[in-house]
Amino acid sequence: MSCRFGCGLTLLSLASLLTPEYSSAQSVQELELGKSVERLLSAGEVHIYRIHAGAGQYLRFEIDPNSVELAAALLSPAGDKIAETVNLAGDERTLPVSARVPVDGDYQLQVSGNGRIAGKYRLRLAELKPLLPGEEKRIAAEAALSEGKGLRVQGSKASLEHAVERLQAALPLWRELNDALDEALTLMQLGSVYFMMGDAAKYSVVEAQALSIWRSLGDGKGEGEALNNIGLAHWTMGERDLALENLRDALLLRKRAGDLRGEAETINNTATVYAESGDLQKALRLKQDVLVRWRSLGDADNEARAFNDLAVIYSRLGETERALDYFKRALALRHEIGNRRGEAVNLLNIGTEYVKADDPRKALDNLVPALKMLRETGNKSGESVALQHIGRAHAMLGEQSKALEDSEQALAIQKQLKMLRPQAFTGNYLGAAQLKLGRPQEALIRFKESLALARSVGDRMLESDTLGEMARAYRDEGEIDQALALIEQSVSLIESLRSSVAFEELRTSYLATTAGRYHLFIDLLMTLHSMRPEEGFDVRALEVSERARARGLLDLLTEARAEIREGVEPDLLAREQSLAKALDDKTQRQIRLLASSHTAEQLANTNKQIRELTLAYAELEAELRARSPRYAALTQPQPLRVAEIQQLLDPGTLLLEYSLGERRSVLWVVGPASLESFDLPKQSDVEVTARRAYEELSVHGAAPGSGGAVAALGKMLFGAAAQRLRDNRLAVVAEGVLQYIPFAALTIPGEKGLVVENHELVHLPSASTLAELRRETSGRKAAPGLVAIFADPVFGRSDPRVVRGNRPASSAPVSEELERSAKEAGILSLDRLRATRQEAQAIVNLAGAGKSLQALDFRANRETAMSTELAGYRIVHFATHALFNSRHPELSGLVLSLVDRQGNPQDGFLETAQVYNLKLGADLVVLSACETALGKEVRGEGLVGLTRGFMYAGAPRVLASLWRVPDQATTELMKRFYQAVLGQGMSPAAALRSAQTSLRSEPKWQAPYYWAGFALQGEWR
Repeated sequence: MSCRFGCGLTLLSLASLLTPEYSSAQSVQELELGKSVERLLSAGEVHIYRIHAGAGQYLRFEIDPNSVELAAALLSPAGDKIAETVNLAGDERTLPVSARVPVDGDYQLQVSGNGRIAGKYRLRLAELKPLLPGEEKRIAAEAALSEGKGLRVQGSKASLEHAVERLQAALPLWRELNDALDEALTLMQLGSVYFMMGDAAKYSVVEAQALSIWRSLGDGKGEGEALNNIGLAHWTMGERDLALENLRDALLLRKRAGDLRGEAETINNTATVYAESGDLQKALRLKQDVLVRWRSLGDADNEARAFNDLAVIYSRLGETERALDYFKRALALRHEIGNRRGEAVNLLNIGTEYVKADDPRKALDNLVPALKMLRETGNKSGESVALQHIGRAHAMLGEQSKALEDSEQALAIQKQLKMLRPQAFTGNYLGAAQLKLGRPQEALIRFKESLALARSVGDRMLESDTLGEMARAYRDEGEIDQALALIEQSVSLIESLRSSVAFEELRTSYLATTAGRYHLFIDLLMTLHSMRPEEGFDVRALEVSERARARGLLDLLTEARAEIREGVEPDLLAREQSLAKALDDKTQRQIRLLASSHTAEQLANTNKQIRELTLAYAELEAELRARSPRYAALTQPQPLRVAEIQQLLDPGTLLLEYSLGERRSVLWVVGPASLESFDLPKQSDVEVTARRAYEELSVHGAAPGSGGAVAALGKMLFGAAAQRLRDNRLAVVAEGVLQYIPFAALTIPGEKGLVVENHELVHLPSASTLAELRRETSGRKAAPGLVAIFADPVFGRSDPRVVRGNRPASSAPVSEELERSAKEAGILSLDRLRATRQEAQAIVNLAGAGKSLQALDFRANRETAMSTELAGYRIVHFATHALFNSRHPELSGLVLSLVDRQGNPQDGFLETAQVYNLKLGADLVVLSACETALGKEVRGEGLVGLTRGFMYAGAPRVLASLWRVPDQATTELMKRFYQAVLGQGMSPAAALRSAQTSLRSEPKWQAPYYWAGFALQGEWR
């Protein structure tokens, strides 16, 4: 029996499948000794065969199932069952049914279709003869094996324990019979039982014993099955690398053996390991391969399962439309083949996806019928999940009483099934509903129960979430100090977790949950500041804001699966990656153990391994800080205290840091020797006004200051602090949608003109980033070259620059990441950027050809961008599509040439994660053709992540456009900017201000649309 992840056991017990009553309703076929019968068997169909045998004879049938799920039972003339067997999903080995005939008479063999898909099997009456010595022993061994398989199908704890006893009883009999083949098959069944019991160690041991036998027999198919199962055992034990190694070996053997089904199973298992360890792109490619394989094999049930698995991956990637499409394909296929249990699960998945997409009505349209079908098919755990999500949908519709009722029903089932983690989640949903009904005390009862459960299963992210919910309840009770203590514990837990561990456990809600915890922390501190202003709570709140930004960047890098190699010694990096992977795997193992049945020894061993790995990782972190400080500053951020922030500020420079919260937003104004804080409207109000302002500013022809939303936003963001800002340089640390707002085009109440007219302006990812930039660039020698320019890349085969004869009508394929990012940015096609050639030439004319690198046409490719050549230039200018993805920041990046001179496709998308590995010695990076679409959900890390990547790569400043500025206006502004930098020696911040004020002074370019879209991130000096 080859195991795979996600295989649901839907067979009933043999006793319920085969009964004597079938014989009166079915035609009976006679069997002849030595002759084979091949028949098509449909789901639920029963074939009946008759044979006459004399008392004491040895009767043996052999069934070749060809992967058909079936059960067979041999009945005496009186209708008593004297032998039986069962074939489980995917099994192909010959099944024996044998017995010593007790009395003379006609015996019946009943073969029942046990699965959901029809298929052919072959039956042969192999032996009918006097009983020989040793055959009683074989009958007993086969009976024990068959009984063990039947007990395994039942799946209860008691039946699994009994299955172990029966299968172990068969093993010595096979050894006495010198039957290595059946010994190996029995060991495989025993391993599968241990797998179901969650005992991965015993599972691995018995599969290794089977592997040894298969090898001695020269049976490559059996060897492949055993290695596949050993791979699963290692993964279950949190040993990812060993799991993948065994699965790779299993796949090779199964290919050699021509085991097509086995190949599909092993590829599927490999994909699941990648998916569960967070490598979703690899998982996606493998699952797509699995889908094709099951389809080619005509296995509609597994094809539907593959559609479902792909949907789950797309859901985790945040691609709701694709996820729903694949869930619906799985649903249609399962409906077609009559798999009602699978159909119910797919309806549940579709409903859950609509909950995630904030569409509660469509969610209920699917969840309600799913609940009905789950109940009809006896899927209690699925029923609890459906009720849980129905409750969430009702809560989203404001129907809190219904949400409570649904969640209570879900919780009752989860308690019955001893589902500890789901109980904790449902308890939190119940508590949240109670809070919305204004019942914080009742909510606290639920949250405390969930907290105990989260701790009992060792789920620290769930524990953090629950502590945060308790903090909300205490806040609503007016107990602010108690709430603050709890939120401090919650955030400390978040920060103690490796980002990857947290991400993979609660990926779908992790980012929103984490951001919400920090905002609640800030809100509580500011509440205490309003109550006790002399105690410095506003100072602490600013420091929490800096911690939140540091964590947000770490999570972005995790989401992008960035493998940063620059700034770290290779040996340390290899050790860090190996230890991190091992620690992540063991942590996942611990959570799985605690959430299921386990032995004290299993848990103790896992806990010991985690302690040892944690200690080793802590020691390595210390070594990284000493030997690779730049890498450590990124991966182990130590946000600045306020006094350290103030030391970064020049006289005449103010830091403006914004935090957007659920109940209030906050502005801190920090000077070299001062700090003031101001309450602003809540996040939703700020976002509505900011979006309208963005639309006004980024629309052609809008006059400066003419928009009502622009003026309203300036008043909202600056009004309370307006008097404090006069005559100062402004360094802005924005959040969320505000990172896409051109502050230069806003107005400050009481000031005449726009911000750009009265203030030099820069933006920062965080205040702490500035300290790191200065530390890294201090004392660095200036690069010998002036400007390296990437312009006018080639995006498709139809481009006339592609060699004639190599221009097929079809466009070149692009990476899935680029396709997704472009789609989400609203870009239907990547048009050629002809005007960037003039932009590039104008810059070269100012810099001098001898001090410039022009990467045009096909040379404007990713290979050039990632070469060490760029380290020799002070300015690196990218005049190409730069995508700032506000929905999925990890997909932000630069689009360079996508084909070579012959039209061959090449990867030209330089993603955020790859930017961190560039080798730059530049003082400035310019991104002059950015594309941004503000989606429904805006995470500012799309902009911050990309610009921060260039900073990590060596550039202390990044000049980027916030929308696609017209070509002529871009060229004109860039001429003026470079003239100020290269000709007049201005700092980039001063040069940008000069270029913008100069351009807007001309009537043709007066509208902010033409000049305000450019913003400088980073160092102002």
